[in-house]
Amino acid sequence: MKKYLSVLLCLSLILFSGCNISQIAQTDEDPAKKTVDMSLELSVSNKAFVKGDFTYKVLSDNTLVLTKYAGSLAFPELPAAVDGMKLVGIENKAFYASETLSEIVIPDSVLIIGNFAFMSCKKLTKVTVGSSVKNIGVSAFEGCEQLSEVIYESAPEIIDMKAFYMCSALKVIDLPEGVKTIGEWAFAKCGEAEYIRLKQDLETIGSHAFLKCTKAKSLVIPGSCEIVEVSAFYQCKSLTDIKIENGVRELKKGVFEECESLVEIELPQSVTKLEKYVFYNCLSLRKLIDNSSAQELGDDIFKYCEDLKIYTHQGSAFYENNNYRDLCTDKI
Repeated sequence: MKKYLSVLLCLSLILFSGCNISQIAQTDEDPAKKTVDMSLELSVSNKAFVKGDFTYKVLSDNTLVLTKYAGSLAFPELPAAVDGMKLVGIENKAFYASETLSEIVIPDSVLIIGNFAFMSCKKLTKVTVGSSVKNIGVSAFEGCEQLSEVIYESAPEIIDMKAFYMCSALKVIDLPEGVKTIGEWAFAKCGEAEYIRLKQDLETIGSHAFLKCTKAKSLVIPGSCEIVEVSAFYQCKSLTDIKIENGVRELKKGVFEECESLVEIELPQSVTKLEKYVFYNCLSLRKLIDNSSAQELGDDIFKYCEDLKIYTHQGSAFYENNNYRDLCTDKI
């Protein structure tokens, strides 16, 4: 009965909304259903073929997407073209949970690395991202627990949600200039990464993006990123040097919560809003230099920062807020 009702509902949507079934599928937010061809806004031809250890599907513009690797090589060589057709995408789950893959070079022809493409490849240690890649998909390398090196020949505009989540052996997170979006949880729990390097053009740092990157020592948040989302650097316990560039406007809830090694921080003039818990439990925080034009301050921003002094000026939001006035000095 439930199945019958579901069919009726689907038919009703098609009849009354003017949508066809493929359009409904493309609006589904499930990343497992958003394929490379959808991202490229192309259709799939009826042709699909196997060549060697690789299976491909052909797109309407006569380009290819690699859909499956069935081999057992540690370092398979991906072709940039097959039979005169350019390889433009690595499909969802194409290498999912490979038991042998240890290194991969994404060809310069590829535009999109699909969702879950290399997820749970437990022996993967090195990835080279080709010069044309624009999008690294949801959970593309999630759980690649031996991945220690990622080389970027290009600047992917989007590094999507959980793209490198729990890549616990990754030594450095060094993103090139041109990356615009770092999705939610993208590099969370990359606990061995000693550096986080972010560059200009970055517009979005998603919530929990670098959560528990516990060995990272320094960080620059570029001014091109106006909003730093919730708990982006939660429990980055070794961060001692954080620079927030002018241009950043909002620090969301718990952005630097439990960054327990942080001693000093400076807020640029551009900052207008700090939500609650931004520096919650930053036990070593001694000095905040406030150059901000903050108008909105959340509760418990500095809870348990017991030795903190705020270097600000009379009339600032911190000075006028009864919760923070006792921490303030007007010597900036």
